[in-house]
Amino acid sequence: MNLIINTIWRWRGRIVVALCVVFFILFLLNSIQFSILNQKLVKDNIFIFDLIVKICETTILIVGSILAYYKFFKGRTFSEKLIIYANVKVMQADTKFNLHSIDINIVNVGSISIVEPRVSAIVENFLMDQPSKSERIEFPRKYQEEVSRVFNEVIIQPQENDSYHHFLKVSKNIWAVNYEVLIESQNKFWKRSVTVSNIAGYEHNDK
Repeated sequence: MNLIINTIWRWRGRIVVALCVVFFILFLLNSIQFSILNQKLVKDNIFIFDLIVKICETTILIVGSILAYYKFFKGRTFSEKLIIYANVKVMQADTKFNLHSIDINIVNVGSISIVEPRVSAIVENFLMDQPSKSERIEFPRKYQEEVSRVFNEVIIQPQENDSYHHFLKVSKNIWAVNYEVLIESQNKFWKRSVTVSNIAGYEHNDK
């Protein structure tokens, strides 16, 4: 139900316009069908019909202005908002590699649910006297059983959070790593960039 409400709200402007057009068409068809509207009636009451047209134009203008106000000024109240927390802990794996434990926690601080978020990160490795190298990693959910689902889609309700985790082996030849965390949901994107030193024992904590 929440997913349906979110969809209706997202397309509310077009839905209102479409309903107005359908109502107007049905009104004209019924008027013609039951002989309420004919050429003589229009000719004899041209002033009244002109007044109705102007009232309709004014109403459409007012409704359009209200929708534009909510879209451009109040729209953020009803838009998806989230905060990304990135925590990275560097541990020694062996003589050649360190192990990065990466925890991503996203908090829905808006009033609209976040639907089926996809969490990934662009990992940029910095080596001494060499160009940096990049790769992309995907984050699985940390606690599968605690995720809300609607129609088998993962939903992060307002004021709720979701956690993701990934382990990454990093060569000790790399002196620093930048993680650009990307959250994608229904063609909307959020980013959080964190740079960590590749030294065993180093920790970065947003929260």
